[in-house]
Amino acid sequence: MHNEPLSDGWIIASVLLAIWFLSLLAGSQRLVQAQQAVIGLLLTTVLIVVAKRSSGTPMMLWNERYGVLALVRTWKLEAFGARLMTSVPLGIDLSHAASRVLQAMHARLSESKNGSVRFLLYRPLGQGPTIIGMMIVRTCLRVGNASAIAQKLSKDLSADVMILEKAMRTAYPHIPIENAGLNDIMRAVKGGIEQDEQSSK
Repeated sequence: MHNEPLSDGWIIASVLLAIWFLSLLAGSQRLVQAQQAVIGLLLTTVLIVVAKRSSGTPMMLWNERYGVLALVRTWKLEAFGARLMTSVPLGIDLSHAASRVLQAMHARLSESKNGSVRFLLYRPLGQGPTIIGMMIVRTCLRVGNASAIAQKLSKDLSADVMILEKAMRTAYPHIPIENAGLNDIMRAVKGGIEQDEQSSK
């Protein structure tokens, strides 16, 4: 993990110090105007800091034990876990059985409002197998230590994925179900961009 830069904190602290200093210098008649001006400067500084951090690449944490990918963003964390269906016969209708998988996951995910199930379908432009599966995504606000939050989110998601795998094996008894690796989840998160770039070479 990379440490947070200290420069942004010093900028905000300096602006707050300026508010206090100007409040001492300004007279009673000019105090309100001075405070309004500095508050506007503070808000502008905060917006610049947020925009700068939000534009950066999110930090990726891969938990090999749980098979969960966590993306650490400025204000939130996202965790992804998936199961893949291999050797899917051509022409088979997966939608009917998928509704039973969603019903099985509803009770689990309805306990918290930060989880969702996504149908995963990735077909490369070049050579390579078509990837079909289901992915669970959990999100939470980034408050406190990002590594500790990601660890807890990964544990919660690992339980979700175990339930998902059991439901998929029940709904699709004749289709092998496999764990999704880091590359599989990254392709789904990126929308297949990585694989498409490789296929175009």
